[in-house]
Amino acid sequence: MSLRPNRVLKGAKGAYRLLEPLRSNTVFKAQSVHVSDAEPRFFMIKSAPPPTPQESIPKIPGQRSPAMERMALVREYEIYEGPGPVKTHPFIRKLHDVVGQWDMV
Repeated sequence: MSLRPNRVLKGAKGAYRLLEPLRSNTVFKAQSVHVSDAEPRFFMIKSAPPPTPQESIPKIPGQRSPAMERMALVREYEIYEGPGPVKTHPFIRKLHDVVGQWDMV
């Protein structure tokens, strides 16, 4: 999914306008588009880079390949939505919504 500022993404719980990148082009600050409250609600939208024909291990230490980024996103989703203590812990942020086609990750 190509993310860029001002793009509006629709999820099951609402629509979100991307405001600014927080980390490269895969993590964005977003604002809820249809808010009934007087206060704007902000969210963090995370994405993984699309698959490439030749995904290889990066040559630069510390850099992750697109496949590694997708695996990390899937792992994070499973941790937040799994049966463990993260989902019910009162001091850990909650997963609010899933946007896009999850099976494409």
